[in-house]
Amino acid sequence: MEWTLTLRVFTPLVMAGAEQQGLAEWRAASVKGVVRWWFRIAGGSRSDEERLFGAVGQEGARASLLTVETPPVSRSQTLNRLPAPYFGFSIRMNQRGVIPKGELSVTFRVSPWADEADVARIRAAVWLAFYLGNFGTRSRKGYGSLVVTKSTDSFFEALPPSAEQMVTVYRQKIKSVISTISPSSCRMKGVWLVRRPWGDMEEEYKAMRRAMGVPDKAYLGYPFHPSERSDPKWPKRLASPLIIKPLADDIAVLTAIDVPTGVRQAFRGQMSPQFRNFAEEFNKFIIQLSPQRLWP
Repeated sequence: MEWTLTLRVFTPLVMAGAEQQGLAEWRAASVKGVVRWWFRIAGGSRSDEERLFGAVGQEGARASLLTVETPPVSRSQTLNRLPAPYFGFSIRMNQRGVIPKGELSVTFRVSPWADEADVARIRAAVWLAFYLGNFGTRSRKGYGSLVVTKSTDSFFEALPPSAEQMVTVYRQKIKSVISTISPSSCRMKGVWLVRRPWGDMEEEYKAMRRAMGVPDKAYLGYPFHPSERSDPKWPKRLASPLIIKPLADDIAVLTAIDVPTGVRQAFRGQMSPQFRNFAEEFNKFIIQLSPQRLWP
C-alpha cells in the first residue's frame, strides 16, 4: 500500500541533518521517527513497534514494514524575526536554517508483508503525527506545523475551514485511530481545540511558566543545571507534556501527554508536592483558553 500527502508549511519548519546550522532539510528519517513516537504515545506495544518500524537487537536487525520518501527542498533561510520568539528562542540563537512556508510532500509505502491490522496501525500513527503533531526543532511549541491539503488516501482528509467542522472531524477520528493502536494503554491525557492565535497563546504560556519556580516549570520542559539536580536519579532534561499544533490563524489543537513513569519515580518524594502545583497551574492555563474537548 502506498499514499502521498501534500502539506502546507503553516509554521516555520526547522529540520536538518548532520550539519545543524546549515540548510534546512525535509528528512524522511525524521518523519518516520515522529510517526513511530506517536505510535508509542498512543499505546502501541514494544513488539508491535519493532515489527512495524524496525529494530536492532542481539538477534540482529529487523527491517521496517514502513518506507518514507521525501523530495529534496531547495528553499531554506535564516529568519531574523520569528513569529513566536519565546517558543522558538533556540532557533534564532543557533541560527538554524528554516523552511518558512510553501508546500511539501511525503510518500508512505507499506511492505506487502504487512497484514491488514499492521497497515491500519501504521495509518493511525501517521494520522496522529500529522493531525496532532509537528516536526523538527521546537515542534512541541508549535513550530513545524504541517497541514494536510491533499492526499491520495481518503483516510487523510484536508481539514474543513471552520472550527466547528474541525471539531466534528477530530472527535470522529481520534477515538478510532487510538483504538486501532491500543484500546487501553494510551499515554495521551487530553486533546482540545482552542480558538486563539498562536502568538496570543505564547504570551499566556510565558506568563504561566514565569510564575512557576524551577521544580514546577520543569514539567513543562527544562534542562537541569547540575547544581539543581539534588538527586542523581533526576533526569538531565524533561520534555514538555504539552504539544501545540497551530492549524489556522486563530485555531490550534493542544495535546497533553502523561509524564513518563520513570520521571515520576525519579522525582518521588522530592517533587511530588511541586507536581501538584504544576498540575493546578497547567489546568488553569488550559481552562483560560476556553478549549473544546476533542478527546477523550
